[in-house]
Amino acid sequence: MSEALPLFSARRIWSRAPHNAFTDLAWFQGAWWCAFRESAGHMERDGRIRVIRSTNKVNWRTVGYFEMSGDLRDPKLVVNPQGELVLLVAMWVPRAEHGYSHQVFAWVSTGEKHGWSAPKTAGEPDQWLWRVAFNTQQQGLGISYKTGGDSHSRLYRTTNAVDFEPLVKRMRGPQVQEYSNEAGLCFVGQKAYCLLRRDPQAALLGWADPPYTQWHWLESSERIGGPVMQVLANGKLLAVVRLYGYNNGELVSARTSLVWVNEHTGALTECGRLPSAGDTSYAGLVIKNDTAYVSYYSSHGPRSAIYFAEVPLHDLATP
Repeated sequence: MSEALPLFSARRIWSRAPHNAFTDLAWFQGAWWCAFRESAGHMERDGRIRVIRSTNKVNWRTVGYFEMSGDLRDPKLVVNPQGELVLLVAMWVPRAEHGYSHQVFAWVSTGEKHGWSAPKTAGEPDQWLWRVAFNTQQQGLGISYKTGGDSHSRLYRTTNAVDFEPLVKRMRGPQVQEYSNEAGLCFVGQKAYCLLRRDPQAALLGWADPPYTQWHWLESSERIGGPVMQVLANGKLLAVVRLYGYNNGELVSARTSLVWVNEHTGALTECGRLPSAGDTSYAGLVIKNDTAYVSYYSSHGPRSAIYFAEVPLHDLATP
């Protein structure tokens, strides 16, 4: 990929914990809400979730801090059709003690002054629920991936981003054996699109029409991590992902980048880069006023920190 791609600036908005990572971003009730994990390290089992809020994108303050008996990871923020902000978080616990290793929980907020509800289990044990999106008919879909063996991706339907019912138990079919996991999800009209991470293979782009039970797949051009994807007003698909640098087939670097997603071929075309290196990615993405607002984390500074970027859509490289 071209080295002449635009490099956009980003503001560090949080770095108080030894390791700050795994972000998501929402625009809710006239403010920005950013969720992320604080811990001693990427794979340490002491994760807690912090949610911060800002009305000016510069000054941020804590509006939620979540601790449980296990390791909390990968928070996701969803504004549901009921006008609530839902926080989805996966908790890891020792399988030998519980019979499962992951359970997702949901907290609900109706606004800054009202706090958060008590946690409620969301989905099934050992199904790591990733992204949730709603179409214009207020139908919601969520994608999970199986933990603890028998790797597969599962599709759920929801009306509120809290209660989930399995819709497609194996999105890639019963015969496919692969480690598909994290997924970006969005709608173009009523058609659903899924950008699906696989390891160590290239990602997949899937799509389905209502009732979303028959999925079609294309292999993309890149291996990715931590995908998030949105549709623009002109119908184009834009994603933020982790991309990798190779030297003679050996992995040597990682970066967080914006990519165009070709809905016809599945190809990913890098169109802009964010200041990042090493342990990085897991972005949140909100499209607003012809601008892509991105939260992400990166370890290119003194420690792994949370960053916020404003990317004018007209400044992205064209496919």
